[in-house]
Amino acid sequence: MFKRIYIGAIEPYMLYGHGAWGNRLHLKTVDRILNGIQRRPLIKMTRAFRTTPTDALQVIAGILLLTLKAVEVYSKFLVLTVKVNATVGKQELLWNEVEMKEDIYIRHYADWIWIPFLVEGPVGEDIQIYINGSRIDNKIGSAMVVYCHGTEILHQTCRLEDTATVFQAETKGKKMPLDYINETKLWHKFHVFSDSKSVLQSLASSKNTRQSILELKELYGVVPRDKWVKRHWVEAHVGVTGNESADCYAKFETNKDEVDFKCPKSKATIIRVIRNELVSLWQNHWDRSGNGKHTYKYIPNVGLKVKSFSLEITQFLTAHRRFPAYFYRFNLSREYSCSCCSFRSVEHFIKECHYTRDNRLKLSYDVHNPPSILTNKNNLIHIQKIIQIVNSLVPQT
Repeated sequence: MFKRIYIGAIEPYMLYGHGAWGNRLHLKTVDRILNGIQRRPLIKMTRAFRTTPTDALQVIAGILLLTLKAVEVYSKFLVLTVKVNATVGKQELLWNEVEMKEDIYIRHYADWIWIPFLVEGPVGEDIQIYINGSRIDNKIGSAMVVYCHGTEILHQTCRLEDTATVFQAETKGKKMPLDYINETKLWHKFHVFSDSKSVLQSLASSKNTRQSILELKELYGVVPRDKWVKRHWVEAHVGVTGNESADCYAKFETNKDEVDFKCPKSKATIIRVIRNELVSLWQNHWDRSGNGKHTYKYIPNVGLKVKSFSLEITQFLTAHRRFPAYFYRFNLSREYSCSCCSFRSVEHFIKECHYTRDNRLKLSYDVHNPPSILTNKNNLIHIQKIIQIVNSLVPQT
C-alpha cells in the first residue's frame, strides 16, 4: 500500500517542477540530493534497518532510482510537451516521430465527426470485410480479409515497424477497407468487422484527439455517397471465421522482415522505450555498485515488479539487523561467534548453525545459484522461521 502512495503522491511531489531544474540532472550534487530524499520512503517501504545501503533498498523495493525517475519525467516533458529532442542513455528520442494529439476545438462543432458502430455478428450477406492486428515477438502486422456471401475473395496484409502498437495496427487495418471500398465498382454495400473495441469507440467519440483516428475519420468522410458502409464489433477468438482468418494473416505477416508502413510512435511506445533504457542504466549501476553486495548475491537483476517481502526476509536479504556479525561490524558488540565456533553471519544461520537445522534442511535451492532460494515460496516460509529463531537467540544491542 505504501508503495502505491509513494508512486502516486510522494514521488511526483519530490519531482515537482522538473521542467525548471531537469537540465541539471547531470550534476553529482543533484544526484546525491535526490537519492538522499528517496532514502527515508524506501526504509519505510521495505522496513529495512536504517543502515541498509540505498542501492539495496531500491532493488528490494523495486523502485527506480529517483535520479533516473527524474530523467524519465524530464525526457517525457521535453519530447511530449516542449516538443524538442531528448537523449536517454543510448536512445535518442525525436519529437517529430511521436504521434501528437490535435486540438479539436480549433474546429467548429459542426465539423466534429463521430462514426458509430454496431454490436452485431455476421449474417453472411453482402460484402463482409474483417480486419485485425497482431503482435508476435515484438513484430506487428495488420490484415484485411474480404468475403462475398461467406466466401473469401481477397486479402491484404501490412507489416508495421516494431515500435507500432496493436492499436495502431488495428487503425491501419481500418484504412485498408476504405481504400478497397473507394476503388471497387462491383459492390455498394459493405459490412466492416473488427474485434478492437478501443478503435471503434475512438471513432465513435467526437472528442478523440489522436492524429491517426482523426485521419481515419477524414477518410470515412470521402467515401462516395453511393457506398453503404456499416461498422461492427465482433468478439475475438470465439470462432468467427472471417475474424480468425484475418488474425492468421496478421500473425503470418509478422514473419516478414521488410516493413511496409512506418507510423508515428505512440506516447505509450515512447514511455516504454524510456523506461527500458532507464532499467538498463539501473542494472549497470547495480552491477558496478560497491554497496549492498549481500543483497546483490540474492537479487542480481533489478526490476520494477511489486515485491512484498516480510520483515524477516528483508533482514535476510540485507544482512542488517539482529546478527552478531552485524553488531560486531558496527562496533555494537564484541561477540561475533556462535556456540558452534562459527562467525555468526546470515550465511552461517542459513547453511551451518545447529540452532536452525530443522528449518534450513527444508530449504530447496541450488547452492551454486543463490537467487534460486527466492523462487520457492516454501523457502521464504522457512527463511522467515530461521530469522525469527536468530532474533530470539541474539539479544537486542
